[in-house]
Amino acid sequence: MEHHDDQRGVSITRSDENQKQVPATDLVAAPNGAITNPKTLSFLEQFDNTEPQIAELAPGVHSLYGFAAFTVAVIEGDSGLIVYDTGETRAHGAEVLDMVRRVSSKPISAVVYSHSHYAHGTATLIDEANGTPVVGHPNVNAKVASAAGSALSGVFDELAPLYQARADEQLAVYLPVEGPDAPVFPALSMAPDGFVPVNRPVQDGEEFELDGVRFQGFTEFWSDEDACLTLYLPDHGVVFNNFLWPFMPNLYPLRGEAFRDPRIWRDGLRLIRMLEPTALHNVVGGPMVGQKQIAEALADAEDALSFVFDQTVRGMLKGLGPEQLRAFVRLPDHLSNQPQLAEIYGEVSVFPPRMFYEAFGWFDRDAANLAPPTPTFEAERIVAGFGGRDAVLAAAVAAIEEEEFAWAARLVNHLYILDPLDLQARELKAAALRALGRRATGSIPRAFYIGQALALEGEASIPTLTIPEATELAEGDISLLVDRFRVFIDPDRSQSVDAMLSITFTDTGSTHGLIVRRGVCEYVEDVSTYQRRVDMSCSMTRLHWAELYTGDATPRALLEAGHIDAGGHRADVVQFLEMFEPLDRASNQFIPRYEE
Repeated sequence: MEHHDDQRGVSITRSDENQKQVPATDLVAAPNGAITNPKTLSFLEQFDNTEPQIAELAPGVHSLYGFAAFTVAVIEGDSGLIVYDTGETRAHGAEVLDMVRRVSSKPISAVVYSHSHYAHGTATLIDEANGTPVVGHPNVNAKVASAAGSALSGVFDELAPLYQARADEQLAVYLPVEGPDAPVFPALSMAPDGFVPVNRPVQDGEEFELDGVRFQGFTEFWSDEDACLTLYLPDHGVVFNNFLWPFMPNLYPLRGEAFRDPRIWRDGLRLIRMLEPTALHNVVGGPMVGQKQIAEALADAEDALSFVFDQTVRGMLKGLGPEQLRAFVRLPDHLSNQPQLAEIYGEVSVFPPRMFYEAFGWFDRDAANLAPPTPTFEAERIVAGFGGRDAVLAAAVAAIEEEEFAWAARLVNHLYILDPLDLQARELKAAALRALGRRATGSIPRAFYIGQALALEGEASIPTLTIPEATELAEGDISLLVDRFRVFIDPDRSQSVDAMLSITFTDTGSTHGLIVRRGVCEYVEDVSTYQRRVDMSCSMTRLHWAELYTGDATPRALLEAGHIDAGGHRADVVQFLEMFEPLDRASNQFIPRYEE
């Protein structure tokens, strides 16, 4: 593999050289027909558990796996069964219940969540009204609530529809099930429709008992979200965790998420190692049995995370920016060759830039980047510099022939920016992205590369946002939707307005307010205690407010249909609400459709 020194004398690997390590003749087909990197397929075959399996980790403690992308544990108590995780959806809950019944016919006496991602099948297993203990991290309920109709939350709750759309793309929703463009990993589907809230939160280090079984819970450390609960059964020597994955821990999900600190994830692994378990139930992948084997696996995962963090910091101390760090940080062979550290989900190259942004934000310290030209301006100048559109197309074709796919994609993207409906530009960009996707080892980059290639070719439709149905949103906390409505304010329409609207929801009796002050909107949780007088009032059901939020109805249409009661403020209320630009299903396309 070739290296070169960058401008600071630091040896880094060229990205295009990495691509050339996998010529087209070496690509292989997965069982579902997906054309992929042979390294990916080799690693996948080592832990491909596609048949339902039950493993006894200790007397009365079982791991259930191979039937879905997640695993479930069952612990037999004095009178019933304690189930650890319930799946991604209510439908998954039925699969979980079927697996549980293969272990025992006892009633379910408690449910425990490892974190919020696999807490959505619970309603199929238990009746919330019965008061069955639901145990989890204190943050789980808030994580699910903040997602507002989605299954995944992020840094800014208001972006829930965008987080879900990016998650759908990451999870290969837009790829075909079979064929060359199929996902190497099975596509996932998360929905919070079967979530039952935690009613028994656990504090860090707390010792407690469920149905006669002794537990100790740990909540200080977290992996892919800050609501992870690690469980230790001291009488059985078993640990249940969401830290040891069967592949390289994904430190940066391309869908977007709060910063996943490698040191915190590493310390969670170290905590488990210090407990010296004889059996380990992993939320992803199959279980492990044997103290020595577990200790070695935990240590390797710790070392991989330490390496990524330390070498990224080392690169930053050498003056490298985010793009240079992408090629600078590479796992050493003794770690990268470990099957459990294979880059078959996320890829290490995308982690260092995220760490740079966490440390410094977007500015890479190069003053030339303080006021960059707009993408359109830059595209115009680069295309002109190459000699025009046809010259750029020819250069992109040549780059693809030379297997410089990243350069081809970047080059032709200038034409796409100038005209997203340029058929030749779309075809070339799709070809470059597909080539990159087939050579990617990680399923996440593959999903983005190939999903967008399909959309460019008109074979898939990728929305900018995943907009929930209004009926679904209306079942949640309506105060969240009123609060989030404020980010829809149009500053031009509201520049001269200073007014407060009170909204009463007839199906809950709650009243909330919105204040517009010259382009800025403030949410008021309790109008009755706010120091400012109300200028206008209206009432409606939660469903009709949800329809305003999703853009499925306009204020004027709802008022004229009698769904909004504004009393003597009809014109004022309509004018107030029309200052906001809600979500819009009609223009919701990340890649514009091409119609010949």
